[in-house]
Amino acid sequence: MRTSILSATILAAMFTGGLALADVSTGAIKSIDEAGNTVTLANGTVYSFAENSQRHEMLGGYLPGDKVTIVWDKVGNLNEAQSMDPDFAAGVTGKIAEINEVEGFVTLDNGTTYHFKNDKGDKVSLGGFKKGDAVNIVAVSDGSTMIGRAISTQTSDQVTGKIKAIDQAEGTVTLDNGKVYVFNSDKADEAHLGSFKVGDMVKIEVTNVGNMHVGESITPANG
Repeated sequence: MRTSILSATILAAMFTGGLALADVSTGAIKSIDEAGNTVTLANGTVYSFAENSQRHEMLGGYLPGDKVTIVWDKVGNLNEAQSMDPDFAAGVTGKIAEINEVEGFVTLDNGTTYHFKNDKGDKVSLGGFKKGDAVNIVAVSDGSTMIGRAISTQTSDQVTGKIKAIDQAEGTVTLDNGKVYVFNSDKADEAHLGSFKVGDMVKIEVTNVGNMHVGESITPANG
């Protein structure tokens, strides 16, 4: 898998058309079969990727242990993946306080510095990001150093629509626009997803990170 870092502009170009989302699964990668074009998550579920599937790749390519979000559909006996992203819902959000493209590091306004390098230890270009940008970073700890695995600009939005499907256990809400909105565990508890049902008109405050639509809140809306 190629090494890449996607700016907001590139992401927008990739995902403008949207996807007919069926289901969303989040978990850590157990194994990757590049020859068979499959990924197995820690729970043992195998996902197959078609040629036209979309991926916001981890720096240096995905590795076992990386936490990801997979959008997929059931096709016969296969779990056919439509897209895979780093699990930005579990990442760290903040504004860039300092950025050094030459040295390959980003410091957020919380004071934490993230070093971006590929699997060979080479620094990765941070072009497209600048001081003051609101970003979400997925990182792993390497002793006292935080190694950036993925970075994406985040934008906020508000959407209104009718609930097409809701999964309280997974913390996901699908609206009639076909998009899936993912609530992390804290946000799902705060949102009281169990009080909503299919057919309800709702308003969702959303943070868009990469290909993910992260739900911040959900409230009833007039039809």
